[in-house]
Amino acid sequence: MRTLRLKLNVGSAQTDHLAVCLREAFPEAWITDFEPLIAGMANEPKDRHVLAAAAKAGAETIVTFNTKHFPKAALDPLGIEAQSPDDFLIHLYHLNPRLTTRRLLQQAADTSRTLPELLSALGIATPGFVELVLSENG
Repeated sequence: MRTLRLKLNVGSAQTDHLAVCLREAFPEAWITDFEPLIAGMANEPKDRHVLAAAAKAGAETIVTFNTKHFPKAALDPLGIEAQSPDDFLIHLYHLNPRLTTRRLLQQAADTSRTLPELLSALGIATPGFVELVLSENG
């Protein structure tokens, strides 16, 4: 929410609405009681809360556009890695191409888009993933 507000100039009403929607859609994704771990994190200070929450949750991967704020030296002792969204989606696709393609088709339908329209939007942030999907699915 901080990034949306401060770096992308998204208003408080929109970010508050997004937070409510995310909490409803993914209640299991909200981590609590991680604050005592923040001081012990060795990554970028402004992102230590992210690593602390990941450690508390037992996460194996942090998906971020800002991988430089999560250096290997800070992550390795916790058994966590940082991946870009593009790398993460490529990895998911390789694990199960059929399921990934089905989910893309469902997401396109849920947002009243065609698959090419969805892929065009996704291609802005995840060009490698989109290229892979297109090359495998014609």
